[in-house]
Amino acid sequence: MSDSNSHTKIIIGSRGSDLALAQSRYVAARLRELDPSGKLEVEIEIIQTRGDRILDVPLAQVAYVRERSDASKQAGENHNEIESESETQAGAPTTAADRKGVFTKELEDALLEKRVDLAVHSYKDLPSLMPAGLCIAALPERVEAEDSILFLKDRLASVDAPFVIDANSRNGTDAGAHASASRPALKIGTSSVRRQALIAHLWPELECIDLRGNVPTRIKKLFLDANDPARPDAILLASAGLARLKAAGFFAANPDMQALLDRLEIRALPVDLFPPAPAQGALAIQCREDDDATRGILAKLHDTDLEACLDVERGILKALEGGCHLPLGAHCRRDDAEKNASAGAAKRPGRLSAYIFLGGEAEDNRGKRSFVARRHGANAAELRDAIISEIKSPMPIIVTGKADRLAELKAAHPRVELRPMPLLSTIETFSEDSRVGKDFDNWIMGQTDNARRLLAVFSVAGVRALSNLIKETGHNLAGIEWGVVGHKTAEALKDLLGVDYRFLSPDGTGAGLARQIAAHEPRYDAILALTAEKGREEFYEILFEHGIATLKLSLYRTETRVPEAAEFAQLPDRAKIVFGSPSAAGAFFTGLGRALPDAQARKSREAGWLYCALGPTTRGALQDMDKSVYASASEPDYDCFLEELSI
Repeated sequence: MSDSNSHTKIIIGSRGSDLALAQSRYVAARLRELDPSGKLEVEIEIIQTRGDRILDVPLAQVAYVRERSDASKQAGENHNEIESESETQAGAPTTAADRKGVFTKELEDALLEKRVDLAVHSYKDLPSLMPAGLCIAALPERVEAEDSILFLKDRLASVDAPFVIDANSRNGTDAGAHASASRPALKIGTSSVRRQALIAHLWPELECIDLRGNVPTRIKKLFLDANDPARPDAILLASAGLARLKAAGFFAANPDMQALLDRLEIRALPVDLFPPAPAQGALAIQCREDDDATRGILAKLHDTDLEACLDVERGILKALEGGCHLPLGAHCRRDDAEKNASAGAAKRPGRLSAYIFLGGEAEDNRGKRSFVARRHGANAAELRDAIISEIKSPMPIIVTGKADRLAELKAAHPRVELRPMPLLSTIETFSEDSRVGKDFDNWIMGQTDNARRLLAVFSVAGVRALSNLIKETGHNLAGIEWGVVGHKTAEALKDLLGVDYRFLSPDGTGAGLARQIAAHEPRYDAILALTAEKGREEFYEILFEHGIATLKLSLYRTETRVPEAAEFAQLPDRAKIVFGSPSAAGAFFTGLGRALPDAQARKSREAGWLYCALGPTTRGALQDMDKSVYASASEPDYDCFLEELSI
C-alpha cells in the first residue's frame, strides 16, 4: 500500500479484461506525466469481479446467480444457478446497489480495505449509488460515446443503419417482402437490455441473442460455424472499447485478432438514433473520500466540461433508479458555438443537448411505449431536472398557431393533453391588391417555352394561397419545378395542385432550400419565391451570393393576436409550450410582458414552462429573445413533433 501523504507509489485496482487494463494503463501513463521527476511508482492490481466470473447467463441476471463453490466445481457441478430476487442466501446480492454493481463491487471493496489507492471504471458500469467513504475524484476523458455494429463485410446491405438490412425489405416493396419472408431473421448479439430494447423499437425484424464476454471473445463469435445457433450475424459493441484497445496496441500485438477485425465492417450508430448507455465512453476514477493526497493528484486529470454532460446522463439514470437492467439510453454533449438565426448576430455559447431513449417496459415509462427524444438546456442542472420531471410526471402541451390547424391537431392526437392557443391568422393579400395577380401573370408569361423555371414555397399557407390564385387566373403550371421547406408543404402541393417537389430543404429552413438550389446544375433561368409579407430573407440572400437572381411574390400575410392577461393566468404552472413560428413566439412574449411587467414576477411564472420550437428558424427567434429552448423539431411537422413531445 502506498503512503497517502508522500505518494511515492500509487496502486490502481483494475478488472483483468484487455479493455479494463488498457483503461488503467492509460490512467497510469497520465499520472506519470504529472510527476516530471519520474519518482512516482504506479502499479496495477488485477481484481476479478462477479461480472467477470459469471459468463454463462445473460448480463441482467448475473446479480441473481448463486455461484458454485470451488468444491462443487471439482465435483462436476460446473453451472451456476439463477435464484429469484427474493432469495438472500450467503454470497448472493441482496441490495439494489449490489444488483447494479456486478462489475464494480470487488474493486470498491479493495478501495475501502485500502488494498488499492484508486480504481478505474468504465463510468457506464458504475452504479449510481456510491458506497459510503468513496467518491469520483476525476473524469479524465471521453472517447467515442456511440455504439458500433460489427458484421462480416459481405453482410453489408444498406448505407443506412442498421446496415445489414436491405433497404427494399424495409420499405415493404413486393420484392423486398418476398426476400424477407424467404430467409430467417438476422441475429444481433448483445447482452444489454438497452440495446435489445432499441433494436426492438427501431428494427423489430432483427432478432437479439445473448452475447457475453470481453471484446475479443464477442468478435470471435462472428466467426463460429454457420450452423452454430450461438453465431450472430452482427454484434453491438461500445465504440470506445474498440478505440481504447486499438490505442493500447492490443490488435497490433495480436495479429490473429487484427486479421479477424480486418474482415469486419464496423459502422457507428449515431447517438441521435441509437442513444448509448449513460456515461458510455467516459472513464471515472474512484478513490476514498478521506484520501486528500490522491484526490489532489486526480483533480489535475478532471474535465469539468465533461462533468456537466455526465451529470445530465447519470442524473437521469439515478432518478430512474436504473442500472444494467434499465432500458435507458442517454447522451449529452455541448454543442459547438452556433450562429444565431438572425442575420449578422454574434455567435452564442454552445448549449447542452441530450438524446434520451426509454424502453416501453421501463417502470417510469408512463406511456409504455419506447421513444427517442432530443432535449436542450442552458446548464446541466436545468436540463437534467427538466428531463426527469418530463419522464416521471405528465405535462400538458400548449400549442400556438392558427385556429384551424390547432383544431386539426387536437383531433388527430387524442391521447395528448393538448391545449390550443390560437395566436395567428392568414390573410391572402392577392384578393386585396390586384397587382399581386398581375405580377404573377408577368412572371408566368415572361419566360420562353423552354426556360427552366422554379417556384419556391415555404408553407402550407403559401400553397393554399397559390391554389386560390390559380383558380382566379387559370394559369397552367406545367413544366415548372418546385422547391419546398417541409413535408407538410410537399403534401399540400400534391393535394391542392397535383404536383411533386424537386427540392426539399434538408433542415426545414429557406436557407437550406436555397443551398440545394444553388448547388444544382444546370441553373434555373427564372426562380420565383411565393412567400408571406415580411418573411425572412436568408433564401434570397444565399441565392444572391451565388449569383442567382430570385423574384419574391407575397401572396399572404400573417396577422398575430397578442394574448390577454387572463389567458396567461389560466396556463398551468408546468407545461411544454410549442411555437410554430417566430410570429407566434413574438405575440406570446409581448402578451406576457404586458400581463406581467415586473421582470421577477415574469421569471417566476415562466419557471415551469419548457419552450419548444418547430424548426431552427423559430429556435433562433426564441434565442434572440434570450429564451432557453428545451426541444426543437428535427423537421417542421407539428404531428411528428407532438408525438416526440408526448412521452
